[in-house]
Amino acid sequence: MHPAVEKKARLSSAERKLLPWATCFDSCGFRPSPHRTLGHSASLPYVDSMCTNNDANACAQPPAVSERISMSINYHLAKFTASYGTSAQLPDSVRPEVSFVGRSNVGKSSIMNKIFRRKNLVKVSSTPGKTRSINFFECDWVDFVDLPGYGYAKVAKSEKDRWAELMGVYFGDERRFALVVSLIDIRHAASALDEQMIAYLKRFDFPFIVVFTKSDKLGKNAAAKQAAALRKQLDIPADRTVLTSSLKGDGIDALRKMIEEACRIEVEHHGQAS
Repeated sequence: MHPAVEKKARLSSAERKLLPWATCFDSCGFRPSPHRTLGHSASLPYVDSMCTNNDANACAQPPAVSERISMSINYHLAKFTASYGTSAQLPDSVRPEVSFVGRSNVGKSSIMNKIFRRKNLVKVSSTPGKTRSINFFECDWVDFVDLPGYGYAKVAKSEKDRWAELMGVYFGDERRFALVVSLIDIRHAASALDEQMIAYLKRFDFPFIVVFTKSDKLGKNAAAKQAAALRKQLDIPADRTVLTSSLKGDGIDALRKMIEEACRIEVEHHGQAS
């Protein structure tokens, strides 16, 4: 049993309003981050979606820092662990987290499946806005987090408000953010919401990269030209971007390496701060 510790807020309520979910969802007001303690998740309404493996080691924390630094991520071990629809249900952060964000229908699920070398671990839908909760996937010693897409408006205002509050608390809490992977469809200029997301990540010093999706839809030269234009628009250096295709697998190995490097850095930092 972990000792109870107070959950720290990374960002204020006002700062959380700068997220794109808040803007495109009518700028709803955020509640202060709820107080949570380690072990509190056992009382959640969705407790049956959490780890129920009888093997205690399967739900344990990752190996010691010294054992993890030299490790790569075994993507074959990826598994769905839980889905959370309200901020009060969010679990405490005990492993490095790699979070995936982007507009609805940007190809987020397909890219995550390609990373995991799986066809349908992360559910792919042709309906924008289908992901309405925060979905966690445990993969070796890292947690991968599938976040709801922003920019989709065909739902009730109460649902939009729930998304905005949920995302404000997720990004506002002190979590083990190893990397935020911001996905943008390479066929189009970045939207105002994409720009807002990138500005948010920069302003609050989140470790992040930008992944351009669906590069197979353009020719090689056209994709390179469009990527350069997007980097200029977003003011992002080339070494923080990668062109990908979930269909052909282009850029996926490079993306995996960027993820692993970010996770190793987070582990080193977390070990020094502990």
